[in-house]
Amino acid sequence: MQKATDVEEVIATGSEAGRYLFRADDRYRGGPVGRTLGSEADAADIQNFADHVLRKESRLTSRESPMETSVQSSLVASGNTYNPSLIVLRDKGYDLWLEKADDGSSLWCARKGEHRFLAYSGPELLGLVVLWEHLGEHWNQQSPDIYGELIDRVED
Repeated sequence: MQKATDVEEVIATGSEAGRYLFRADDRYRGGPVGRTLGSEADAADIQNFADHVLRKESRLTSRESPMETSVQSSLVASGNTYNPSLIVLRDKGYDLWLEKADDGSSLWCARKGEHRFLAYSGPELLGLVVLWEHLGEHWNQQSPDIYGELIDRVED
């Protein structure tokens, strides 16, 4: 295991970037923070972060370790991103509230002036607000068809 000082040096100098994994969970309280990637990671069943998050099964090995990520940062919409998303929205001056749908699910709501936004999660709500703030009344742009491009690439 690498010592924290070694890890800090790697981050500061950029040397050996991408060769270490680091703990990234809220409960980390010290101790060794990284391990060198090697043949074990190269031989894993799952080689990319998206598959690890979306399709990992207990019988499969993964390049990613639980609650760890590589030096390059990845942010995944999850339970721990709800409150930060809501903090950003409140800081931007939006009124926030929850509404219960007839089926018992919750709708996350934001309002600023005459504009109202409804979503199924805090990060999704923030995304809609950013979409509106960036594109305004022309938010429904369909060209270029980036969605279609990405779908086509995945299917190849």
